[in-house]
Amino acid sequence: MQDGGVRKYDSVFANDLSEAYRHDLNALCRRCLTEVNEIPQAEFSRQELLSVEIFRRRLSECIEQERYRWYLMPINPAGGWSAAFPVIGSGRGSHPFKTVRNLLLAVALGGLVACGDGKPSESDTKKAVAAKFDGCKSISLSDFKQIGDAAQGNNVSLYFVQATYELSLRLDKDQIDRLKDSNQMINVRNDIKRDCPQVPDDKIYILVTKGADGSGKNAVTFDHQNMWLVRTDNGWQLRDGL
Repeated sequence: MQDGGVRKYDSVFANDLSEAYRHDLNALCRRCLTEVNEIPQAEFSRQELLSVEIFRRRLSECIEQERYRWYLMPINPAGGWSAAFPVIGSGRGSHPFKTVRNLLLAVALGGLVACGDGKPSESDTKKAVAAKFDGCKSISLSDFKQIGDAAQGNNVSLYFVQATYELSLRLDKDQIDRLKDSNQMINVRNDIKRDCPQVPDDKIYILVTKGADGSGKNAVTFDHQNMWLVRTDNGWQLRDGL
């Protein structure tokens, strides 16, 4: 029996709830809608114009749906992967088991979903996060703990991770004195930002707002922080979040 069609994605299970997937999907829909709108309508027949209008509406809905955070809807038996995966596994879905190759690819997919081979360890995650503080004299990282296992994103090189960690701030005497004047707080924050440009503004704001003890130090624990790790030729690196 012929095994027609494009089959290279049969063993890929896209995590359509992930931030990376939703970002790429939204960008794709926006790009396609722009390209469709640039085609002169005079080039279409009446039937083609109807198809284009339906396609344009679906693209618009794809873009619009991101506003309503559909990915936070609870799992239900009416739709989603909770309903679709058993159909795929039965061999009666859009990729039926008509050949041995179909079955082997499905088994490979099941293995990827079940065991999550190649995901970053807690040590990998800590190393990637710590690299963000290289050369940063004002802020240091400690007590890093990954929460649960890393979850695969929309490809085998992208993983979502949650972690808890402590950031410690160290100020010099001049910065301590300036913090006593509320009008100088933003200037101290700018000092820290210049020293640690890779650290997110919200983390710097929290640390500086808390102030410091007599020695110019303080520490803040950040719980359940979201981040994305990507596998590169140089190992795991932090792509988003901190």
